[in-house]
Amino acid sequence: MAYVSFFYIYQALRGLLSWEYSLPLELCSLVLAACIASLFRPNPFTAEIAYFWGLGGLLHALITPDLVQGFPSMNFNLFFLSHGTTLIAIVFLVASGDFRPRRGAVLRMMALLNLYGLVVGMVDLWTGWNYGYLCRKPPTGSLLDFLGPWPWYLISIELIALLTFLMLDFPRRIRASRMKAETAGPN
Repeated sequence: MAYVSFFYIYQALRGLLSWEYSLPLELCSLVLAACIASLFRPNPFTAEIAYFWGLGGLLHALITPDLVQGFPSMNFNLFFLSHGTTLIAIVFLVASGDFRPRRGAVLRMMALLNLYGLVVGMVDLWTGWNYGYLCRKPPTGSLLDFLGPWPWYLISIELIALLTFLMLDFPRRIRASRMKAETAGPN
């Protein structure tokens, strides 16, 4: 929470606070909120958001960040601090042993991701903003550059998200099949 407060104070002092760039409408902002909720008041739903959306999206953000200024700028440091600590929170959730994706988590997370895309995409279209890169690719190089032009890259992202979520759900499916085999016993 201190980071979020610092981020908004820093933006305000620099005259960078704006509706177009400062609202918590990016997926990473929602993942951070899910991490905080899961760490302070654990529940399967927010933990699934942190796990699936976080691991699916944070790695892309860390590999190809949308940063105009490089190291040692404050934006660079804040970006990697926020994304890195969110990733650490997700690893902590998974490593704690309490988190297990539930059956149907992939479908729930895909449905919620599409709801996010619909709501935020409508806001973007109405205002001319670009939260979630739903209306255009970032100006800096990105993995999105390999997925085709707008709006086709949105379909590519959808397929990548589904494949990523299925891979992240794979350990749960293995565990479930082992438990089923154990309960069935020897023939």
